[in-house]
Amino acid sequence: MRTGKLQLWFLAHYILISCPDLYCRGIIFAAATAGKVKDVGGVESSTSDHNTESSDTHRRRLLTALQYVETIQRRMANNSNCSSNQSVILDIAFQNARWKSEALLAVEVANLLTSLWRVKTADGFSMVENDTLLYNMVRSNVLFSPSVFGSVICFEKDQYRNYERFCPYAFRDKAFDGVVHVKDISVGHDYLTSPETIWWREPRKINLNRTATLHTEIYTVRLNQSTADTARTVSLPVVHYKEDGFWTRPYFDCFGGEIWMITFLAPFFNESNQFLGVVSIDVELSTIDINQCDAQVSTLKDSGGKNGNGDRTGSTDSVKLLDFLGTHKCKPSTQCEPIANQGFKRGSYRCTCKRGYYYPDSDTDSKAFNGSVIEEEYDKKQKGLATSYDDEFDCVPCSEGCEECQDGSPCVYKVKIIPRIILITVDALAAVLAIVIGVVVFVFRESKIFEVASPIFLQILLLDLSLCTHRWLQLMSTHLDCPAR
Repeated sequence: MRTGKLQLWFLAHYILISCPDLYCRGIIFAAATAGKVKDVGGVESSTSDHNTESSDTHRRRLLTALQYVETIQRRMANNSNCSSNQSVILDIAFQNARWKSEALLAVEVANLLTSLWRVKTADGFSMVENDTLLYNMVRSNVLFSPSVFGSVICFEKDQYRNYERFCPYAFRDKAFDGVVHVKDISVGHDYLTSPETIWWREPRKINLNRTATLHTEIYTVRLNQSTADTARTVSLPVVHYKEDGFWTRPYFDCFGGEIWMITFLAPFFNESNQFLGVVSIDVELSTIDINQCDAQVSTLKDSGGKNGNGDRTGSTDSVKLLDFLGTHKCKPSTQCEPIANQGFKRGSYRCTCKRGYYYPDSDTDSKAFNGSVIEEEYDKKQKGLATSYDDEFDCVPCSEGCEECQDGSPCVYKVKIIPRIILITVDALAAVLAIVIGVVVFVFRESKIFEVASPIFLQILLLDLSLCTHRWLQLMSTHLDCPAR
């Protein structure tokens, strides 16, 4: 009886651990994995409009400005010269606090000129009315900072000596490898009437009939080696950065250095406290990168530093303009990455695949789309021309279950039904055969043949053989499902 119970226990144990194991473990694992992939895919597929901005008008102006930038870039690439009546003005305003220190220099010079204009020399002219003095002043302004491209001191009509107009200008002349070039730009160019000289026309319009703010000062000057004059009060107009200064819109200067620039101007006044002229500081934009990618946490260098003066074109690091953020044309399956040291031009970015996507051309070394090419194709689309923008520049979703991938190879088990059914059938037949033989051994256990061969030993041997067959088939099933990576 003890022998019979032991045999029955072996038989029941085998039935429980054999056939259902392969089928249940394989199907349940695949279903659980599929459910997980579905959840992950739902998260990954949710996208947002990466180009949304609060002001549609502002965005249109930015896009129009970028088109102008591209037009100038192509013209310069073709070595096409421009004249003073072809200057391009962008209808946008920059965050110009990064150049505040340069602008403050213009304010200080304007205040100095206002004060010195009241001092007359023996010939009856003002101390300021000295060509050499003014030429050297604009030269010093240019040398103040690597960011300063040029500087002028321009006078109102018939206010300087016997000249109708006078406007000393110093700039870094690229024709002479950046050497400072000083000249009077009023010779051959009427800045007083030209509609292109926004650096003169607009600040003049603001200050021409404006009442200057007067500040009272006390002077006790020395008369000779041992005597000082009595204290006297003097009221002078004093120029301030915020109240009196003026920033132009960005423009391409065809008359000067043929570069993109932005100009700060400060007015100065005569002895009657009337508008006399302007002092300017030109900041070159051509060496500054345009960042069209989405808004992100910027460094102090990107934002101009705490005091707005962390920006220098002479630095080794690339400086970025953040005013064009969010104007890229990357598709939703890609993300924008700015390219450094490209200068003031459109399309200085690349579109790389987002997590969960892969680049369609696996053979190329550069797995990113060129921003300049995308911008050109997008322009064609806007003009109704034949374009590849809608059909290209998209990354391909990874296979089911892949959070990251390099190609379309699978990342999860995929149940292969026909091979699995064959293996399960073979495993089931082996299990049934083992059970039948086990029953025969049990029924005829008292036969001399089985008794001599030890029925328990035969059943254990049969069980081990069946289990080995089962595990081998299970291993074969695993190899069928595993992807080739």
